[in-house]
Amino acid sequence: MVFTSQVPNIPNPVKIDSTHNSFSTTNITFTSPTYGENASQKSLQGDISIYLPSGLIPSSFTPGNYNSTIYVVVNAD
Repeated sequence: MVFTSQVPNIPNPVKIDSTHNSFSTTNITFTSPTYGENASQKSLQGDISIYLPSGLIPSSFTPGNYNSTIYVVVNAD
């Protein structure tokens, strides 16, 4: 699995493994949708991608829809 971060902007995707499994947030300012005021919050936004082995032969698995459940744990320090 790979994490590609948009906020904060990290230029290269990061492989998620036992040594790279946490990511830092950054402060952003946004306009509150309920009050119209500027507010500050911690933010981490990005995409998680799953890559399959390069030697995978399409005929070695049954065609169809596959899915995964990815759990994200958020801890605040």
